[in-house]
Amino acid sequence: LYQHRTGHDFHPLWFCTNDVSLLSLSLAARALGRDELADTLLADAVDAGSVEALRYAQDRSEGTIAPEN
Repeated sequence: LYQHRTGHDFHPLWFCTNDVSLLSLSLAARALGRDELADTLLADAVDAGSVEALRYAQDRSEGTIAPEN
């Protein structure tokens, strides 16, 4: 849905920017056990400029946060 959202632009709404949306989708995918998709979306969130996603990715790689599941 995210990739095929032609005709819809939610940027005027709070927290509907690509960086925030991609991080949210990544966290949801991880909660559902879709780790490969979660990693891809997390990398996309970092690429979109999400500082929060970058910190989360760094914490995961350093093992400073507990793994999910």
